[in-house]
Amino acid sequence: MIRRMRNYRVMAEDFYLEGNISKALSMYRKALKFSRTKEDTSLLLFNVGVILTELGKIDGAVKCYNKIIDINPAYVDAYYQLGVISEDRGDYEAAMDFYRSALRIESKDTLSMYNLANLYDLKGEEERARGLYQKILRLEPDHPYTLNNLGAILESEERYEEAYKLISRSIDSKDDFFMSHFNMGVVLKALGEYERALRHYERSIELNSRYHYSYLNMSAIYIERGEYREAIEILTKGIVANPGAHDLYYNRACSLAMLENKEEAMDDIERSLKMHPPLMKWVLWDKDLDSLREDKRLKKIIEKYNLTKGKEETDDNGQNQR
Repeated sequence: MIRRMRNYRVMAEDFYLEGNISKALSMYRKALKFSRTKEDTSLLLFNVGVILTELGKIDGAVKCYNKIIDINPAYVDAYYQLGVISEDRGDYEAAMDFYRSALRIESKDTLSMYNLANLYDLKGEEERARGLYQKILRLEPDHPYTLNNLGAILESEERYEEAYKLISRSIDSKDDFFMSHFNMGVVLKALGEYERALRHYERSIELNSRYHYSYLNMSAIYIERGEYREAIEILTKGIVANPGAHDLYYNRACSLAMLENKEEAMDDIERSLKMHPPLMKWVLWDKDLDSLREDKRLKKIIEKYNLTKGKEETDDNGQNQR
């Protein structure tokens, strides 16, 4: 029985490495029929769960991980995977409970620790996040994502020199993590080092062209310096890569207006408002659009889209991200 289980497991692993996932799944299920220990059964169920997740059969994966916990309550990876699935589904409280369960079993499980810290961070519970990030760094001093996130917290507190040191370490540890370069751009701009900030935003774009805040923050530097053509150029690149990013159109409208390209500016204003009507509050007071104030077309655009009076909403221009 044990030999047959091992043979099927080896076959499953070989099929998986060859990219034949469905055949691997079939072999793992056959191996399960001959499993006789909770350790073997847990491992086989875990591998089935991973494959079902890859195939998008999430409910089946959840059943596998729950079965593992039923027969082996100390199986840390099952709690972690259930946490990831819950997080992907937007159920952050359930995800946090699963990560906490994993950490009660294995207090040094940095995967669960990082994900839990990140959720605290997203919820605005920065002190809890900070404590877990610091614990991770005691265990793994070069953990790039933790260094970046903790650096971003320090940046939000305007502790720029400290943030710079942590984010530098993140980049040294993993140069191809786009978010570290983005956050380094934020820090360097705050320190007045605009050219270095622009280089890091460019690197962030090189690594992830779909993260539109990198284009947005670059344009903010150019606009601040009165370099409107450069702003338009980078914003246009951003729009090509992210055609649904309303704030890129809006910033390009401001730059076009400053260059007296009125019709193109109003085209972009209308596009941005169509995608995101709350931008109207900016259109109504932004000094960059003053050259358009008396234009009949702008007045008609405002009349058409001014449906958000009294609603408060903020955009993410120039903020750090984690």
